[in-house]
Amino acid sequence: MLNSLRNPIVFLLTAILLFSLFPFATFVASIPLIEKQWGLINTEVGAISGVYFLGYVLGAILLVPISDKYSTKNTLFFAVSVSAFSHLAFSIFANGLLSALLLRFISGAAFSGVYVIGQKIIGQNTSAESRGSSIGLYVTGFYAGGGLSLLLAGYLLLILSWETVYLLVSCISIMSVLLALIFIIKIDLLPTNPGSAFINPKVLLNKKLFVASFSYAMHAWELYIMRMWFPVFLAYLYIESGSGLNSSASLAATIAGIISIVASFTPLLGASYSDGKNRAKIAIVILAISSVLSLIIGLTVLLPIIFAIIIGFIWTLFVGSDSAIYTTLITENAKPEELGSSLAVHTIFAFGTAAISPLVFGIILDIFGRNELGWFIGFFTSSVCALFAMLFLYLVYVRNE
Repeated sequence: MLNSLRNPIVFLLTAILLFSLFPFATFVASIPLIEKQWGLINTEVGAISGVYFLGYVLGAILLVPISDKYSTKNTLFFAVSVSAFSHLAFSIFANGLLSALLLRFISGAAFSGVYVIGQKIIGQNTSAESRGSSIGLYVTGFYAGGGLSLLLAGYLLLILSWETVYLLVSCISIMSVLLALIFIIKIDLLPTNPGSAFINPKVLLNKKLFVASFSYAMHAWELYIMRMWFPVFLAYLYIESGSGLNSSASLAATIAGIISIVASFTPLLGASYSDGKNRAKIAIVILAISSVLSLIIGLTVLLPIIFAIIIGFIWTLFVGSDSAIYTTLITENAKPEELGSSLAVHTIFAFGTAAISPLVFGIILDIFGRNELGWFIGFFTSSVCALFAMLFLYLVYVRNE
């Protein structure tokens, strides 16, 4: 872990990622206010959240394979720039469902390049002994940045409109563009054999790559239900207890943000612990625990809100612990010239799922209502996905070892 922190490539890429993430959760924190202002239903809220990850998939298809053929650093800089300025545009121009869908789609496509190309660079420029901890540190930056975004938005919503909050954090994220420019100028990367500029779906013929990507997708279903709907769930519980709309949205986002920040070290811990071990076995144990917790969090709707907060905190600890393990498996089992394509397919699996899961959760709430049954069924889908991932990992990585 200490070697990873000292590595200027890992350190600088993680800093770029953190600043890119400042506006990441502002929409989620503002949902109770935006849905009232724009007159949205649950399905539309889920669509605005999910379209970000639909854009993420497009970014994986277009941007990440390009980095196999052309300058990785220049592709990263382009993605960082578009990510920052698309959030700025959202804060100024978004005024309803269609504009929100378009701008969040662009943001997601750009951030895909930021996140996945960063993983690729780390995977290609670190040794096998420190690769898990290095990618784990980077993924931890992703979790910490998302939590910080939620916490900051929750605090600022107490004193500012959601539009002003979004504008402020978007301006801060422009620092990522300056850091990316420094990365281009100061950092030299190890040479690699150029690959194709187009995604190569044949990488899925490798069973280990396929299962790592499939398991990552099942993990993403649970992760993005937690990130999108857990703060809304807490806000619902506060509103039901008699709190006002603004204070409920702010308090829920603040609590969820604090939980995310405290739990952000878990991808680093999980990936570092898996170094030198069967990574799939570690992931299976984590998935088993998070599957049970997904069931329990849905039942806390029947209990005082403190139980939802406590279980939500424990759930967050485990949901993120296996995140970097799947990406590390990709970097270890892909051919060097196909790593971009392999990570792109990996990303399509995961964030295609992330685009769907918040929408499905919203549809469930529209069908059953924001009540005990609706919340339980929504969170129950996470538990089922974790079970599928456990089965596939066991069959390919564990059974025949």
